[in-house]
Amino acid sequence: MKQLWIGVLALVLSACGDNSTSTSSSVVAAPKPVEFANLRQAIAGTRLDMADVQGGDISKGAAVLALWGDEHMKWSELQEIPSGKYGLVMKDPDSQRGQKICTTGRVIEIALDTTVPGKKIFLGGMFDDAGRIYRFIAVQSTGEIMANSGARFCGVITGQQHYPNSAGGVAHAVHLVGMFDLPENKTR
Repeated sequence: MKQLWIGVLALVLSACGDNSTSTSSSVVAAPKPVEFANLRQAIAGTRLDMADVQGGDISKGAAVLALWGDEHMKWSELQEIPSGKYGLVMKDPDSQRGQKICTTGRVIEIALDTTVPGKKIFLGGMFDDAGRIYRFIAVQSTGEIMANSGARFCGVITGQQHYPNSAGGVAHAVHLVGMFDLPENKTR
């Protein structure tokens, strides 16, 4: 699993003419702070940079939303975002970007991203009872959630993520930026 911030910092700080949407392979500097008044503004400010990605890449929009969400995302604001649908993301991701999906399932993997000091952001994947796969960037608390844990996750749809699976094929997932349904996340 590629680290979230590898190359994203370069994208965030890059010249306005850089239209790339996925991460590259090197960190060049610390990010400038990105400020939005609330989650709706953060989605509006990052939606155009959300994109479908291959491998372990993460779109610039997803990365910037996660950077902002690490300190500012609120469960109550996340619940106010209109709901999207997994099948519609897989059919037409542009129609669903910036909407929310809440899903309950089993965590496949989860790991702390360590590329930006002071950030507690986790990357991972989970599947629901219907076998649908979700890749996530989790901000705020993850409590004692680990691989094989049952959990509920709510996140903003950033697009599709296609990545090699352990069977030698390609898995197709909906990519989300959000948080786990935990008591400590509901008090923000």
